[in-house]
Amino acid sequence: MPSNWVTMYDVQLRYRNAVFAHVAHTLGDQYGPAWFENEIVPLFTDREWQELEKNVPERYARAGLNIPVPERFEWLGVAHLTNIVQKHGRYLIDGARALQPRPRERRIESVVTLCRQIRAARDPVAHPPIDELSLRDLAFYTMLAQRVLEELGLHESADELDDVLIENEKPRSIQIPAEIPPPSLIVHDFIGRNDERQVLDEWFGSDDEPVRVIAGGGGTGKSALAYQAALDQTRLSITRLNFIIWMTAKQRRLSGGTIVPVDADFYDDSDVLDILWKFFGGQGDPEVTTLMDLMTDTPGLIVADDIDSLSGEGGERAKALLTRTIPYRTQTKVLATSRRQLFGLENVTMTLSGFSESETGAFVRARCQDQGVPIEFTSAQVSAVRRVTDGVPLYIEDLLRFIQTLDFESALRQWSNSGGQEPRAYALRREFEEMAEDAKRILLAAARMARPVSAYDMATLLSIGDERVLSAIEELRNLFFMSRPSYVEGVPRFTVGATTALLVDDVMQGTYEYEQICRAVEYYEKQATVSGYERGRIGEVHRTVRLLIERGEFEEAERVLDQALAELPSNPDLIGSRGYLFKHWSPPRLVDADGAFSLAADLHSRNPSVYWEWADLHMAQKDYGSASSAAERGLQECGAHPQLLRIAGAARRDLGHRLARNLAQGRSVEEYRLARAHFRKMLESNDKADPRYHVSFRDFYFLNIMLLDRMAQVDASEDYRSGIRELALEWRKVEPTSDEPDRWLA
Repeated sequence: MPSNWVTMYDVQLRYRNAVFAHVAHTLGDQYGPAWFENEIVPLFTDREWQELEKNVPERYARAGLNIPVPERFEWLGVAHLTNIVQKHGRYLIDGARALQPRPRERRIESVVTLCRQIRAARDPVAHPPIDELSLRDLAFYTMLAQRVLEELGLHESADELDDVLIENEKPRSIQIPAEIPPPSLIVHDFIGRNDERQVLDEWFGSDDEPVRVIAGGGGTGKSALAYQAALDQTRLSITRLNFIIWMTAKQRRLSGGTIVPVDADFYDDSDVLDILWKFFGGQGDPEVTTLMDLMTDTPGLIVADDIDSLSGEGGERAKALLTRTIPYRTQTKVLATSRRQLFGLENVTMTLSGFSESETGAFVRARCQDQGVPIEFTSAQVSAVRRVTDGVPLYIEDLLRFIQTLDFESALRQWSNSGGQEPRAYALRREFEEMAEDAKRILLAAARMARPVSAYDMATLLSIGDERVLSAIEELRNLFFMSRPSYVEGVPRFTVGATTALLVDDVMQGTYEYEQICRAVEYYEKQATVSGYERGRIGEVHRTVRLLIERGEFEEAERVLDQALAELPSNPDLIGSRGYLFKHWSPPRLVDADGAFSLAADLHSRNPSVYWEWADLHMAQKDYGSASSAAERGLQECGAHPQLLRIAGAARRDLGHRLARNLAQGRSVEEYRLARAHFRKMLESNDKADPRYHVSFRDFYFLNIMLLDRMAQVDASEDYRSGIRELALEWRKVEPTSDEPDRWLA
């Protein structure tokens, strides 16, 4: 029996001659006599041709070309086919020219990928046979070569490679040892994910990145996809893998709508090494060096399922072993699944979301047939199923339990309201309980808003800095609670799925934070007097202006506002932003700022910040009359607002101080009484206002008591001391740990 190297040489020679004869014929017909100089030579540098001229002329036989070709064309080998197909694939690939541009590009890229895999395989022509070529590498190379020949329309040449294996007494099918569970335990009748399966199939056969991660929210089918991809490899006649091992860290699963505990295969790095050592027939404790050598000499695939379930130091070591040590120190690949993005592996992560409309339909019909549910789903019903479940396979299967006993609409309604809580909790509750506080609050607020939200929405609604908002959104995206951003007029917006929103509502309902954020969302949405697009546009403009002000780029900020006002002319909030810009200009443009705030008020802006900034502008200049007028104008337009009441009261109080110093006691008392009316309303207005603008108990009691004390000094007609004592007693009740009330009671 000829050696594997001899057979490999024969396979490659026939493959090379068939492919390059096809290239010469096709490009000659397409481009004419100058096809080589004009279309092939530019793909190489002068240095590359010099290397070919030096090393290759005697390498290839001319058999099989049988047409006049330039001598240099005969120097090229299979390693050079990648660039040629990438440039001229529309003519070389069978039927590609008739395809539309996008399908044609995908077809060409698929063939280019096959060419790269062939190039990555050991080349018996370019590399002298030092070690014997494995039978598996020979069979795998032959399979790849046949797939390229078939794509080029050279079916007879593809069949000839089978004849080469038969003539050399080599098997055309090789069984692969696999230690994986039966399909009934992981996935039955796998549906959909065809694009993802193709990507994984190509990865299995390539020498590219040695680790891949399938990530996605709970229930999206990560384990099912990983299992099916591995199972597909065991059913191939030829695969480059020498073994497949499945191990899971999953500690619970959903069965019949109920969460049940299961035993994981591994919990730490010691468990992983034990599993691998026993698979290779080792006895006793694992010998790590020997194990690494085995996985290099006999490369295979390890599927590590649900590795985000690992915890503690041992769990972290297991993650490092599976995603760093094994794939990068050996020739064995690792395919992992995780419910969250794994740090440092973002570039090798395939993210799963819910099914598409067509996949949902196929999945629903297949599962109904399996479960004996006699329902013919209409396209509208499929859309409804996808809407309430977000297309998540786990949720769809759970919903079908209800459809077996209830009519369609009732099943949808009951599952949405309560029935789907268990699978949602199974999939999401642990991640929700472990996330950071900022992320929790943003998730709840986004879930309560019935529209896509921007980072500006969250920063404004929750009074959180931009960096904290972006960090929290990144965490939520890594946990798959929040979508990738969609862009509306350049503004990124995020959405929370319907089922996620219901779970968040279930988990946080009844807490103080829940009630507070619900009120904040209600207030925020109520204050919007413009369309959703305009609200987002105005918010992003104001956020950009603030950022430019911080950088000192005032002219650029003014340009941004001018552009926005050209799009949304006479918008009071944008004009208010101009006032904010002029107020913070260096040096301040006070007259321009006052004019802009005044115009925004004349246009009936309902943004409390406009009036607060306007009043603060005059407070800084000690123009207390104008400050109180600005704040009270805001109270007319926006209603009782705690911070507007605070600054209006402060302006009236300070004006009273000035009048008292000028011995105008009568007028000063009038101002103090107006100030007192504003201060007394602050606490009551907290309940109706955006929580970001609430005043504290200390502010309320301290400001009122200090004002009464001042009034007692200038007005003897009323007993203000009893009012002070009454307020101090209330203060001590609501803040028993503070010692300030006792000072006033003394």
